[in-house]
Amino acid sequence: MTWIAAETDTHQDSVVAPVVGATALGYFAREEALHLLLDIGFYWVIYPDAQMTLLHENLVLAGLGDGERERLRADADYLRAQGDAAALSIMRAAPADCRIEGVEIYEDGARRRLFVRGGGASLEVETSTETCEFAVSEL
Repeated sequence: MTWIAAETDTHQDSVVAPVVGATALGYFAREEALHLLLDIGFYWVIYPDAQMTLLHENLVLAGLGDGERERLRADADYLRAQGDAAALSIMRAAPADCRIEGVEIYEDGARRRLFVRGGGASLEVETSTETCEFAVSEL
């Protein structure tokens, strides 16, 4: 694989700007998007083509059925309280001290890689526009 630094567009830059300085608490994949819960009350939603948006937590919850909404809300509450990650039902906990310091985007054909550089720990997100699947590695 040959990863090449991707040019970011104005929209990506405007989403990344408020993300820098926030802490990633947890994440889950749903409907061809990766959702990262941030400590600022928003989900950073990343799509397979590396496009992204910020959605208020209530907007993400509003789009779910009652059972899934309650489980996701409980997961978010556990993560905010730094509770036991084993108690999570939908989300996975982000590594401790993942205060976002920078975001880099790379591409290789249909594949995208986002490197989320944190203060004490980082995340690497790999995806493909062909499969719409996400692989998250903690670094």
